[in-house]
Amino acid sequence: HRHPPLLAKARPPVRVSYRRNSVMSIEEDSLFDDGNVVDTIDILLETTEPNLEKILNNDEVIQECKYMNERLTSYLSRPEVLKQLIHYTVHIPTDEDSKQADRCPYVASELFACEITTMLDGLYENESTLDTLFGFLDRAKSIDPRTSGYFSKVVRVLIQRTFQRLEAYLKKHPEIILKMAKKIHLYVVMEILVMVGWDTTVSGERDAKWLADALLIPELLRQLESKGKSATHENTCSALQALVRSWSPGLTPSSLLIDLESKSNFTRLASIAGGKNEVSAKIGAIKVIREVLSRAQVEMSESKSKKSSHVVSTVLSKVLPEAVEVLVDSDEKKLGKLQLQYGYLAPPFGPLRLEFMRLINTLLKLPLEEVREAAKKFKLLKISVDLMLEYPFHNLLHNLVRNIVSNVLEGGGGTLRESLFQEALLTQNIIKGFEEHKKRTKVRKANRMGYTGHLVVMANELEKIATNDEDVKKILDDTKGWKELISSYVSKEIKDQSITLGGRKPQIHLADSEDEDTMGKIDAGVDGDFAKSLSHNGKTITGGTDLENGEWGPSSQESFEQAASERESSWEDEFDDPFAATATVATNAAVVNDPFGEQTSPQPSESTTTTDPFEDEFEAAFDSLSISKETETATTQTTGTVKVATGKETVEVKAAVVDEFADFEANFK
Repeated sequence: HRHPPLLAKARPPVRVSYRRNSVMSIEEDSLFDDGNVVDTIDILLETTEPNLEKILNNDEVIQECKYMNERLTSYLSRPEVLKQLIHYTVHIPTDEDSKQADRCPYVASELFACEITTMLDGLYENESTLDTLFGFLDRAKSIDPRTSGYFSKVVRVLIQRTFQRLEAYLKKHPEIILKMAKKIHLYVVMEILVMVGWDTTVSGERDAKWLADALLIPELLRQLESKGKSATHENTCSALQALVRSWSPGLTPSSLLIDLESKSNFTRLASIAGGKNEVSAKIGAIKVIREVLSRAQVEMSESKSKKSSHVVSTVLSKVLPEAVEVLVDSDEKKLGKLQLQYGYLAPPFGPLRLEFMRLINTLLKLPLEEVREAAKKFKLLKISVDLMLEYPFHNLLHNLVRNIVSNVLEGGGGTLRESLFQEALLTQNIIKGFEEHKKRTKVRKANRMGYTGHLVVMANELEKIATNDEDVKKILDDTKGWKELISSYVSKEIKDQSITLGGRKPQIHLADSEDEDTMGKIDAGVDGDFAKSLSHNGKTITGGTDLENGEWGPSSQESFEQAASERESSWEDEFDDPFAATATVATNAAVVNDPFGEQTSPQPSESTTTTDPFEDEFEAAFDSLSISKETETATTQTTGTVKVATGKETVEVKAAVVDEFADFEANFK
């Protein structure tokens, strides 16, 4: 005899813990309690002294921390646990296997990234923990990149969530900022330094006087002129550039920026750029100087002041002579020939000369007479134009030279213009460049010279200026071969470049005369036909292109409403009784072209007379519009065409357009 089964006791939902890529172990990972599976984190925390390493090795510790497991976060916020977590973050174990060594530091940093408030507060309650964290910067030996990443992750969380408290701690320990400057070859350290010092996106505008008092700028300049690692020069340059860019026009510069532009520090910076230092150090210094000069240009343009400063005079005296020497007689000449795809480059232009050209471009934008005099003294324009022809495939150089020439032509004053035409021989060199281009294109399978497009732009710009400047016009007229160049090549090139690629723009042809066939000259699809039928006195009511004016029309809805309003007013003016006009819709005058090629003639039927206010305004669309009933049926089923008699002639339109006309007439009434 078999008894019926007993009803099982109702149980709460089961929580199951899984171990990734392994079989779950009941002894280690879970405990069954009345049919429920209890998380291992809770099991590990139930002991008197939980084992931190076992907790960190648990697969669910990060997830439980994100879910604010109260027992777990309470345990992780203990002072001794926080200190051990920080130790794991900045010290990767070396006496264990690689898997264990990677696991604990990674998980420790991720737990801080969960941004648990009690954990972050615990770091400030015991400053020795923060001392351990920033002790990472005291290491003399090479630093594991993984460790620097974990360190950066924790410090970023402190900056974003507790910046005021972190800044107060750093003010008490300014030596930490100097340690960051000494470790600036690490990119993550450079980023942290910028975020703490002058990143306005972190906590807005703030006073950096304590950083200036800590002598941060002299330490950064010391790193910039140091020998050895190019990463140090590049990261120092990036940090100083970010400092200059943090200033916004109209705001008072920070104490740190004022310290950088002080006479002693800026002279030191200029000496690095103009001295016999490593190339990466010189390039970094030039980039920072360019940022400072750009800032000076903005200030001059806003205040409309042409007063010079020690910054400009220092650059002209310390950096410009070295720039001219490098551009004329570069060390790259010692490298010999460099084989490229198009041929040999002898010598290579090099990154240092390119950076000096960028500096010259920035300098010549300053509206200062001393800059123009220095440019003429050092023959900067002649050097620039000559280098452009010497390196016919260096596009970055060509773009800089074209910008320099444009700036001089637009606002360089008489001094620089005279130098451009008399010393740099701009017009003669443009003709020379085109002659070289002509010789090269005669060679089989040869491409044109790389600077040809820039020469076309400069020649065209000179022609435009000559229309309003008699001096420039005289120079062009006196230049042998200039007129032939413009007529034979430049004008044709400009015309070719003005052609719209991909054909003409989508557009609707509008007839100006009422006698022209309004519907027969439309080739813009159904929407174009319908829009055309609603045109009034040459006005377009859908978005499109006006062929005569070459302008884009307004949007469909806006233009439609405006045109409808205008037509309603015109009807009231033209008709005493706007509904007096009539239109006869015949049903025996249309022939339907079947899309499959067969034509059918509809049977005639009776005509009807309706009141219609559109006789004059929509003559092409509605005046004596003849459509048979069968035609109306056919147009809703096919995509063929319909021949419509308008009273003057028979035109062929798309079948769907006839439906549009009928719908419009009915809806408008």
